[in-house]
Amino acid sequence: MKLSTLLYGSACCITMNSMAFAQAIIATDTQELSFRSILSTMNVAGASNAIQYQVAPTYSELFGFGVRTTVGGYVSDDFALGAIIDVGQYREEYLANTSLRLSDSMRVVGSVGLLKEQEEFVIGDGREDVRQLEYGLSLKGNYDAGIVRGFEVNAYKTNPSSDTDSVETSDLTGVQVVTQLKPSDSSDIRIGAGFERAEWASGETNEGLTLQASGSHKLSDTLSMNFEAKSAETENVYGLGLAYNMSTADIQNSAVNVNLMQIEGKHGISDDTRVAINWTIGFGAGGANAGSARATVSSMGSTARADLLADVMTRPAFLPASMIAREAVAEECPFAVVAITNRTLPSNVYNYRPSSYLSYNQHLAIYIYGPSNLFTDILLDGVAPNQVIENDNYGGVPAEGYTAYGYVFGRENSLSQSDTVSLTIPSYPSCNFLLSSDAPV
Repeated sequence: MKLSTLLYGSACCITMNSMAFAQAIIATDTQELSFRSILSTMNVAGASNAIQYQVAPTYSELFGFGVRTTVGGYVSDDFALGAIIDVGQYREEYLANTSLRLSDSMRVVGSVGLLKEQEEFVIGDGREDVRQLEYGLSLKGNYDAGIVRGFEVNAYKTNPSSDTDSVETSDLTGVQVVTQLKPSDSSDIRIGAGFERAEWASGETNEGLTLQASGSHKLSDTLSMNFEAKSAETENVYGLGLAYNMSTADIQNSAVNVNLMQIEGKHGISDDTRVAINWTIGFGAGGANAGSARATVSSMGSTARADLLADVMTRPAFLPASMIAREAVAEECPFAVVAITNRTLPSNVYNYRPSSYLSYNQHLAIYIYGPSNLFTDILLDGVAPNQVIENDNYGGVPAEGYTAYGYVFGRENSLSQSDTVSLTIPSYPSCNFLLSSDAPV
C-alpha cells in the first residue's frame, strides 16, 4: 500500500470521527461537559512511523463548540502532506498544507483552504452565511548565526464572499518576513513584520504594517508555555497556552496543549474568544514541538523531517484568524430636503426662506440643502424639474462648502391633499424620499 493512500485513508477516518465528535459536543449540555467526557470520546488509532495527528475540542464565543482534527505525514523524506479539519456549530474550516524540502536548509510550504461561518452581523436578523477562500505560500530557511536560527518569507491572500446585501466582505492581501531567534536552550521566539491591504466591496481600502511575535519556553522536562501576539490591519490577536508532554516508551510524541486566543477585529470585523485543547498522538517520526499550536523551526542548521511535519500540521500564523466580513452599512444621504406645496408654505424650515417670485399656487417647489460639490439632478416620480435655481434665497449664510438649491416642478406635479410622491437622486441610491402634502419633509 502506498503511503499517500494510507495517509488519505487515515484522514478520511479521522474526519468522520471528528464530525461525529463535533455533533456529540454540540448536543451536550454545557453544564455536563467536562475534560474527562471529552477525552473519553476521542478514539485515535494508527500504526505507522510516518503519520501524526491531533484531536482538539474547541470553543468559540461566536461559534460555539466544535472539534479540530489535524493529520500529517511524510510522502517521502523531502515531502509532507497535512490537513486541518475544523468543524463546529457555526464554523467550518478545511485547510490543506504541503511542505517540500528544496535543499538541506530551505523548504517551501503551501496552504489552501476554505472557511465557512454563520455569523449574526445584524442583531435580530439571524445568522448569515459567509465563505472565505484562503491561500498561503511560505519560503523557510534554517541556519546558525548566533541566536538567529531561521527565517520565513510569507505571502497570503483571502477572498471572502456572501450572498446577502447585509454583509460586506473584503479581499485581503499581505506579505511578511519572520526571523526565528533562540535566546536559550529552553526558548524559541519568532518575530515578524509585514504589510497587508484590505479592499472592501464598498470601495473602502485599509492598509498598513503588521507586527507579529510568537514563541515557546520550556518550564520543565514535561511542561512548556507558548504565546503569540499579532497587530495587523484587520485584527489584533493575543494567545497563551500550556503544553504537557505525555510521551512514554509505548506512545511516542504524545502531548496535551491548552490554548486561549483573544481576537479583536478592526473596521467592523467581529471580536472573538477561543479555547482549544490539543491532544497530539505521534508514531515514530516527528517531535515534541511538531504538534504544538505554533511549532517552531528546528534549531538545526539543516532542515529536519520534524520541520516538514510541523509545517503541514500547523495553521499558518500569518493567515487572518477571522472572516474578513462586517455588517454592510447603508450610505447616509448627505442632503436635507424641504417640500413646499401649493397647500403648505412653512415660514421657517431649516432656516430656509423661499423666494417670493415662485408661484406656489401654480408650481411645486422642492429645496435641497447639502455639500456644494455633490449636487446632481433629482427626479420627482421619475420626472425631471422644469427649473433649477442655485443659491435661492436661503435666509441666512449656508455653512462653508454647503449650497441651497431650488427645484421647480410644473403644476401637473403639484400635490393634492392625499398625494405622496417619491423624490430620488439617481447618483445617490440612499437618497430616496417620500414627500407628502400634509407637511414638509
